[in-house]
Amino acid sequence: MTHAPPQISRRPLARPERLSAALGGDSAALEALLGDLQPRVYGFALKLCGDAEDAEDVVQETLLAVATKLSDLRTAERFSSWVFTIARNHCLRVMRRRPTPESARPVESLDVLASAGDEDGPHRRAERSETWERLGSAMRQLTDEQREVVLLRDVEGLSAREVAEVLGVAVGAVKSRLHRARAQLREALSGEARAVRSGCPDIRLAFSRQLEGDLPLSVCAEMEAHVSGCRQCAAECDGLREVLAVCATTDRSCALPKASKTRFERAIRRVLRPV
Repeated sequence: MTHAPPQISRRPLARPERLSAALGGDSAALEALLGDLQPRVYGFALKLCGDAEDAEDVVQETLLAVATKLSDLRTAERFSSWVFTIARNHCLRVMRRRPTPESARPVESLDVLASAGDEDGPHRRAERSETWERLGSAMRQLTDEQREVVLLRDVEGLSAREVAEVLGVAVGAVKSRLHRARAQLREALSGEARAVRSGCPDIRLAFSRQLEGDLPLSVCAEMEAHVSGCRQCAAECDGLREVLAVCATTDRSCALPKASKTRFERAIRRVLRPV
């Protein structure tokens, strides 16, 4: 389609050579690998848990699990889904401990993400706050299931197959949730309900399916022909591209508070270098 979706930005959790060395038993590489993981796991936990203290607990438990169980991982290709599975499970555990259902919502207080990168300058923190405020507000209108798939697929950049592994569901279920979530995010970010004109296809679904590689070429050609002559559907495609752009520019990484980072590093060294 003329307004086809861009490729989802994928940033590996680990440098291949470092992960390979760590899997081979190199303790120095493993320690460096855990340092690389800290900001990504913290950023994910902040967005899912919505609480800085809970997110710090998740980081510590996740990193210690990786440090002690990396040898259980059979292949490097599963590393990202394995780490996010551990982090998600810890997030769910701390959220279940909260006293009321209302507290188990994603980042209600957006300043927690704005201040998360203490090592960044004020301009960078302001950009992060504005981007997450837009996306976070829209994501609060999603179901828990839809929110998870957006965080993992469109923000973190995992493949649909990896997201399915993390959530323990079929790939088809992941894509179904994604299609609905992206459509709802488009509506929430635009601030207005979509009025479908008679004779127009479900362009939101087509756009999302194409992003996942599930739209046949013949249908793509039909959609492109329609979009080229329909301003409303062209605007919808542009709006969906904006949704993906907001997800892609939302920080995946957040700097841990210095005191917490030092504490985690000491805990990891005790595990890796027992006396």
